[in-house]
Amino acid sequence: MLLKITQVFPNGRYMFIDMYENIPQGMTLYQKEVDIVPNGPIGFEVYVMNLNRSASRWELPNIRVQVTDLSDNVIGEVTTGDIPYNDIGNTNWVRISSDQLGDINPGNNTRVRIKIQNTHNHRMGNDFAIDDIYVFQGPVSCPTLKVDVALPIEAGKEMKITSHTTIDETCNGSNDGKLTFGVANYGNVAYGWKVVTRGTTTQVQGGTNNTAGLTVNNLAPGLYTLKLTSGHQVKFSDNQACEVTQDF
Repeated sequence: MLLKITQVFPNGRYMFIDMYENIPQGMTLYQKEVDIVPNGPIGFEVYVMNLNRSASRWELPNIRVQVTDLSDNVIGEVTTGDIPYNDIGNTNWVRISSDQLGDINPGNNTRVRIKIQNTHNHRMGNDFAIDDIYVFQGPVSCPTLKVDVALPIEAGKEMKITSHTTIDETCNGSNDGKLTFGVANYGNVAYGWKVVTRGTTTQVQGGTNNTAGLTVNNLAPGLYTLKLTSGHQVKFSDNQACEVTQDF
Protein backbone atom coordinates (compact mmCIF):
# COMPACT_ATOMS: atom_id res chain seq x y z
CA MET A 1 0.00 0.00 0.00
CA LEU A 2 1.45 3.37 -1.02
CA LEU A 3 0.68 5.76 1.80
CA LYS A 4 -0.33 9.38 1.42
CA ILE A 5 1.41 11.53 4.00
CA THR A 6 -0.66 13.66 6.34
CA GLN A 7 -1.74 17.17 5.48
CA VAL A 8 0.13 18.62 8.47
CA PHE A 9 3.47 18.58 6.59
CA PRO A 10 2.52 17.56 3.03
CA ASN A 11 6.13 17.54 1.78
CA GLY A 12 7.55 15.41 4.59
CA ARG A 13 8.31 11.70 5.00
CA TYR A 14 6.84 8.93 7.13
CA MET A 15 8.33 5.92 8.94
CA PHE A 16 7.07 2.48 7.81
CA ILE A 17 7.55 -0.33 10.36
CA ASP A 18 7.12 -4.10 9.90
CA MET A 19 7.60 -5.30 13.47
CA TYR A 20 7.53 -9.10 13.07
CA GLU A 21 9.58 -10.63 15.94
CA ASN A 22 13.00 -9.24 15.06
CA ILE A 23 12.45 -6.05 17.04
CA PRO A 24 12.18 -6.66 20.81
CA GLN A 25 8.93 -5.73 22.50
CA GLY A 26 8.99 -2.13 23.74
CA MET A 27 12.11 -1.26 21.75
CA THR A 28 12.52 2.42 20.94
CA LEU A 29 11.75 3.13 17.29
CA TYR A 30 12.58 6.81 17.40
CA GLN A 31 14.22 9.03 20.00
CA LYS A 32 15.68 12.48 20.34
CA GLU A 33 17.50 14.33 23.12
CA VAL A 34 16.15 17.80 23.82
CA ASP A 35 16.79 20.67 26.22
CA ILE A 36 13.75 21.53 28.32
CA VAL A 37 12.52 23.85 31.06
CA PRO A 38 12.32 21.97 34.40
CA ASN A 39 8.76 21.01 35.44
CA GLY A 40 7.27 22.34 32.21
CA PRO A 41 4.63 19.84 30.99
CA ILE A 42 5.65 18.03 27.81
CA GLY A 43 2.91 17.66 25.23
CA PHE A 44 3.02 15.73 21.98
CA GLU A 45 1.24 14.86 18.76
CA VAL A 46 1.93 11.94 16.42
CA TYR A 47 0.00 10.34 13.57
CA VAL A 48 -0.13 6.54 13.32
CA MET A 49 -1.64 4.30 10.63
CA ASN A 50 -2.38 0.60 11.09
CA LEU A 51 -1.39 -1.15 7.86
CA ASN A 52 -3.67 -4.18 8.35
CA ARG A 53 -7.36 -4.59 7.65
CA SER A 54 -9.87 -5.95 10.17
CA ALA A 55 -10.34 -9.15 8.13
CA SER A 56 -6.79 -10.18 9.00
CA ARG A 57 -7.48 -10.27 12.77
CA TRP A 58 -3.73 -9.79 13.20
CA GLU A 59 -1.94 -8.11 16.09
CA LEU A 60 -2.71 -4.42 16.65
CA PRO A 61 0.09 -1.91 17.31
CA ASN A 62 0.09 -0.04 20.62
CA ILE A 63 2.25 3.07 20.72
CA ARG A 64 4.00 4.46 23.80
CA VAL A 65 5.42 7.98 24.16
CA GLN A 66 8.11 7.92 26.83
CA VAL A 67 10.30 10.55 28.46
CA THR A 68 13.55 9.45 30.14
CA ASP A 69 16.56 11.15 31.62
CA LEU A 70 19.92 10.75 29.90
CA SER A 71 20.54 7.52 31.86
CA ASP A 72 17.30 6.08 30.40
CA ASN A 73 15.45 6.21 33.71
CA VAL A 74 11.76 6.62 32.90
CA ILE A 75 10.36 9.99 33.99
CA GLY A 76 6.91 9.52 32.53
CA GLU A 77 5.04 7.79 29.73
CA VAL A 78 1.64 7.47 28.13
CA THR A 79 0.28 4.63 26.01
CA THR A 80 -2.22 5.02 23.18
CA GLY A 81 -4.07 1.75 23.44
CA ASP A 82 -4.49 -0.44 20.36
CA ILE A 83 -4.46 1.38 17.02
CA PRO A 84 -7.62 0.17 15.22
CA TYR A 85 -7.60 -1.83 11.99
CA ASN A 86 -7.54 0.17 8.77
CA ASP A 87 -10.41 -0.59 6.40
CA ILE A 88 -10.37 2.89 4.87
CA GLY A 89 -7.10 3.02 2.97
CA ASN A 90 -3.87 4.94 2.63
CA THR A 91 -5.15 8.18 4.18
CA ASN A 92 -6.41 6.70 7.45
CA TRP A 93 -4.00 8.40 9.86
CA VAL A 94 -4.96 8.28 13.53
CA ARG A 95 -3.99 11.38 15.51
CA ILE A 96 -2.60 10.67 18.99
CA SER A 97 -1.88 13.58 21.29
CA SER A 98 -1.54 14.83 24.83
CA ASP A 99 -4.96 16.45 24.35
CA GLN A 100 -6.40 12.93 24.71
CA LEU A 101 -3.84 11.15 26.89
CA GLY A 102 -2.40 13.88 29.11
CA ASP A 103 0.99 15.50 29.16
CA ILE A 104 4.18 14.35 30.92
CA ASN A 105 5.85 16.24 33.77
CA PRO A 106 9.66 16.01 33.31
CA GLY A 107 10.42 17.00 36.90
CA ASN A 108 13.61 18.97 37.57
CA ASN A 109 15.44 17.69 34.48
CA THR A 110 16.90 20.16 31.99
CA ARG A 111 17.62 17.65 29.20
CA VAL A 112 15.64 14.51 28.40
CA ARG A 113 15.10 11.84 25.76
CA ILE A 114 11.77 11.67 23.95
CA LYS A 115 11.07 8.11 22.77
CA ILE A 116 8.45 6.54 20.51
CA GLN A 117 7.96 2.81 21.18
CA ASN A 118 5.64 -0.05 20.25
CA THR A 119 4.56 -2.18 23.21
CA HIS A 120 3.54 -5.20 21.09
CA ASN A 121 5.66 -7.77 19.31
CA HIS A 122 4.12 -10.45 17.12
CA ARG A 123 4.94 -12.19 13.84
CA MET A 124 1.42 -11.67 12.47
CA GLY A 125 0.36 -8.09 11.84
CA ASN A 126 1.56 -5.28 14.10
CA ASP A 127 2.53 -3.29 10.99
CA PHE A 128 2.16 0.47 11.07
CA ALA A 129 3.47 3.82 9.88
CA ILE A 130 4.30 6.95 11.89
CA ASP A 131 4.25 10.53 10.63
CA ASP A 132 4.50 14.08 11.98
CA ILE A 133 6.04 13.52 15.41
CA TYR A 134 5.59 16.82 17.22
CA VAL A 135 6.74 17.36 20.81
CA PHE A 136 6.37 20.65 22.64
CA GLN A 137 6.48 22.08 26.14
CA GLY A 138 3.84 24.14 27.91
CA PRO A 139 4.44 26.86 30.52
CA VAL A 140 5.16 25.58 34.02
CA SER A 141 2.01 27.27 35.36
CA CYS A 142 -0.25 26.17 32.51
CA PRO A 143 -0.34 22.38 31.84
CA THR A 144 -1.18 21.49 28.27
CA LEU A 145 -4.27 19.46 29.27
CA LYS A 146 -6.01 21.05 32.29
CA VAL A 147 -5.52 22.15 35.85
CA ASP A 148 -7.97 22.42 38.75
CA VAL A 149 -8.10 25.78 40.51
CA ALA A 150 -9.98 26.29 43.79
CA LEU A 151 -11.84 29.62 43.80
CA PRO A 152 -13.10 30.62 47.26
CA ILE A 153 -16.60 32.10 47.43
CA GLU A 154 -17.09 35.23 49.48
CA ALA A 155 -18.87 34.52 52.76
CA GLY A 156 -22.62 35.01 52.53
CA LYS A 157 -22.72 34.63 48.75
CA GLU A 158 -22.62 30.84 48.51
CA MET A 159 -25.70 28.90 47.43
CA LYS A 160 -27.34 27.61 50.61
CA ILE A 161 -30.52 26.33 52.22
CA THR A 162 -31.66 29.14 54.52
CA SER A 163 -34.50 27.36 56.32
CA HIS A 164 -36.43 24.13 56.42
CA THR A 165 -39.53 23.17 58.35
CA THR A 166 -41.50 19.95 58.38
CA ILE A 167 -45.17 19.22 59.08
CA ASP A 168 -46.16 15.72 60.16
CA GLU A 169 -48.90 13.81 58.39
CA THR A 170 -52.42 14.72 59.54
CA CYS A 171 -53.35 11.13 60.33
CA ASN A 172 -51.50 7.87 60.62
CA GLY A 173 -51.12 6.40 57.11
CA SER A 174 -52.27 9.51 55.26
CA ASN A 175 -48.74 10.18 53.93
CA ASP A 176 -49.42 13.91 53.60
CA GLY A 177 -46.39 15.27 55.44
CA LYS A 178 -44.82 18.49 54.17
CA LEU A 179 -41.38 20.05 53.86
CA THR A 180 -40.96 23.79 53.28
CA PHE A 181 -37.49 25.13 52.54
CA GLY A 182 -35.85 28.41 51.59
CA VAL A 183 -32.80 28.87 49.35
CA ALA A 184 -30.47 31.83 48.79
CA ASN A 185 -27.89 32.81 46.17
CA TYR A 186 -29.06 30.44 43.47
CA GLY A 187 -28.44 33.15 40.86
CA ASN A 188 -31.99 33.46 39.51
CA VAL A 189 -31.41 30.32 37.46
CA ALA A 190 -33.64 27.31 37.99
CA TYR A 191 -32.02 24.89 40.41
CA GLY A 192 -32.69 21.18 40.68
CA TRP A 193 -34.17 19.78 43.86
CA LYS A 194 -34.89 16.30 45.07
CA VAL A 195 -35.86 14.51 48.23
CA VAL A 196 -34.15 11.15 48.73
CA THR A 197 -34.40 8.53 51.43
CA ARG A 198 -31.60 9.39 53.84
CA GLY A 199 -28.41 7.42 53.29
CA THR A 200 -29.48 6.25 49.82
CA THR A 201 -29.88 7.60 46.30
CA THR A 202 -33.56 6.59 46.18
CA GLN A 203 -35.49 9.65 45.01
CA VAL A 204 -38.91 10.25 46.54
CA GLN A 205 -39.74 13.51 44.79
CA GLY A 206 -37.87 16.03 42.65
CA GLY A 207 -37.97 18.73 40.01
CA THR A 208 -36.69 22.23 39.26
CA ASN A 209 -37.57 25.57 40.82
CA ASN A 210 -36.68 29.23 40.25
CA THR A 211 -37.94 30.83 43.43
CA ALA A 212 -36.46 31.35 46.88
CA GLY A 213 -38.70 28.76 48.49
CA LEU A 214 -40.76 25.66 47.87
CA THR A 215 -43.12 23.31 49.69
CA VAL A 216 -42.91 19.57 49.06
CA ASN A 217 -46.18 17.77 49.76
CA ASN A 218 -47.36 14.19 50.27
CA LEU A 219 -44.40 12.82 52.21
CA ALA A 220 -44.68 9.58 54.14
CA PRO A 221 -43.12 9.33 57.64
CA GLY A 222 -39.36 8.68 57.40
CA LEU A 223 -35.86 10.10 57.33
CA TYR A 224 -34.98 12.11 54.23
CA THR A 225 -32.29 14.31 52.67
CA LEU A 226 -33.05 17.41 50.60
CA LYS A 227 -30.55 17.98 47.78
CA LEU A 228 -30.34 21.20 45.74
CA THR A 229 -28.18 21.38 42.58
CA SER A 230 -27.15 24.69 40.99
CA GLY A 231 -28.32 25.32 37.43
CA HIS A 232 -25.17 27.26 36.58
CA GLN A 233 -22.21 25.90 34.59
CA VAL A 234 -20.75 22.75 36.09
CA LYS A 235 -17.14 22.34 37.21
CA PHE A 236 -14.70 21.55 34.39
CA SER A 237 -12.71 18.77 36.03
CA ASP A 238 -15.35 16.29 37.14
CA ASN A 239 -18.56 17.62 35.56
CA GLN A 240 -20.11 18.14 38.99
CA ALA A 241 -22.32 21.17 39.69
CA CYS A 242 -22.54 22.87 43.08
CA GLU A 243 -24.79 20.86 45.42
CA VAL A 244 -26.06 21.57 48.94
CA THR A 245 -27.90 19.12 51.20
CA GLN A 246 -29.99 19.10 54.36
CA ASP A 247 -31.23 16.12 56.38
CA PHE A 248 -34.72 16.23 57.90
